[in-house]
Amino acid sequence: MKFPQIEPSRIHIEDLTEGIGAGTIGLPDFQRDFDWSDRDVRALIGTVLMGWPAGTLLIMRGNPEYFSLRPFDGIRHLAPQVKYVILDGQQRLTSLFRALHNVGPFVYAIKFGEVSADDIDSLEENIVSYRRADWESSFPSETIQRDQGLVPVYALKSASDFFAWKEAAARGSKKKEKSPDPLSVLYKALFSRVDGYEFPAVIMERELQPDAIARIFERINKTGMRLGAFDLMVARSYGPKWNLRQKWAQASDEHVKLHAFLEDDGMPVLQCIALTQLNNIRQSAILALDVDTVRKKWQTSAKAIESAASFLMAECGVLNQEWLPYRAQLLVLAGLVATGVDLSKNADLWRSWFWDRSFNQGYDVASNTRTVSDFKYLLEIVAGDMDFEFRMPNLKALQEATKRGQGALWRSFVCALASNKPIDLSGDSLEINTKTKPKENGTAIEIQPIFGKETTPDGPGLHTRILSSVLLLPETASHLKRATLSKLVDTLVRQSGSKAADSILATQFLPPAKDIKRLEKNPSAILEYRSQSLAKFLLKFNT
Repeated sequence: MKFPQIEPSRIHIEDLTEGIGAGTIGLPDFQRDFDWSDRDVRALIGTVLMGWPAGTLLIMRGNPEYFSLRPFDGIRHLAPQVKYVILDGQQRLTSLFRALHNVGPFVYAIKFGEVSADDIDSLEENIVSYRRADWESSFPSETIQRDQGLVPVYALKSASDFFAWKEAAARGSKKKEKSPDPLSVLYKALFSRVDGYEFPAVIMERELQPDAIARIFERINKTGMRLGAFDLMVARSYGPKWNLRQKWAQASDEHVKLHAFLEDDGMPVLQCIALTQLNNIRQSAILALDVDTVRKKWQTSAKAIESAASFLMAECGVLNQEWLPYRAQLLVLAGLVATGVDLSKNADLWRSWFWDRSFNQGYDVASNTRTVSDFKYLLEIVAGDMDFEFRMPNLKALQEATKRGQGALWRSFVCALASNKPIDLSGDSLEINTKTKPKENGTAIEIQPIFGKETTPDGPGLHTRILSSVLLLPETASHLKRATLSKLVDTLVRQSGSKAADSILATQFLPPAKDIKRLEKNPSAILEYRSQSLAKFLLKFNT
């Protein structure tokens, strides 16, 4: 049986652009502004002219109940009664509205002299754009446009628009029209495709619930803005004096590490609120949050994520978000902070938990469920009701693991290296600074494998092993790419002496200098040595 709240359909391009112009088609107020480049618009025009599909639109019928609306860019007001709300398709429809209705900063045209109706490369090469002032000064009349071999895209909005433009161009021209007229032939073969173009659309009734809309959106279209729980909460919580998207931008500006770890994704702040209020971080739980709760807890939760990121940088070697084994770890710590836990107290506990969950791949499956269970578990430990049990990882499996196969394990090992106060194999300091912006740390440190791609006798691929990684300055990393580890260590011994060299190698979980050359012929032995060194590092956290 067909679900009554969802209707697949096809909508003519003219109905869409005319509705935008009349204000009967609008946008959710929470959506981002139009941001397609001029090149993107020209590519879309080419797609439409070829009659090719340009993606499905996601539309809601009528005025919605739980978010406000705004008109499309360039339109002053919405009509009192809106027919459609575009949930996905803003960029495409704004582009076509501007091109076909002759509004916006650019005018689009087609050089018709050499264009082919069946060759997309030829077509795209001959779709051009002009800044509006340049167009109006260089091609002020239809006659000049035609004589210069240009047909404006706005003349293709309908058959009547095209032939009206063509007649106006002929009236002022001294050139005689050829028979058959090449423009008429081209209109039939190519330009008329615009007039007949339709978009497939999924139309939903206004009564459909927000979580259902988000799920449907994720499944039917990937071409536009992803409409997730954060965007829907922006809509639900919107008010004259409160805009969640603005609050997110403000939090990103105020909290440097929050922005560095989350970038443009404000969802974890909402997850932190849901974790502390509902013991649930799934999308359905976020959408079930009371609007007043989101407003009251937003700032506290944003600060909590900043504090959690600071702790991970300073105490766990997570120098930037790309090194974080699991985002769930950031969320659990943020939830604790948001409930009043001071991470500077019991720091040994949080470090033990971090290394246990990292090297035992604690969030590889059922991540949402385990995030909640860890949050409650750690709260019970803080309350004195339980003790934390640290588990050593499977060292043999770690020796075989690769970066591609176990990315979280690789990130965990990199963090362990950073936490071990590593020294560059030149003897210079790596200057790991957890007080700076996280992004700044990555610019001076490279993660480099100690094995080359042709390593034998264990065969190729040793360079992909997790335990092959070291942290180096860019210049040293470049030397290691061209030489062997033993040659690099020989230079280190000559410059620093054997005792100092061994201390430096130990900071990178590497064997003493005298053993490097011997073990280099047996890479598995080096991997085993590094796994044992890592085990000694982790034992410090078995509290």
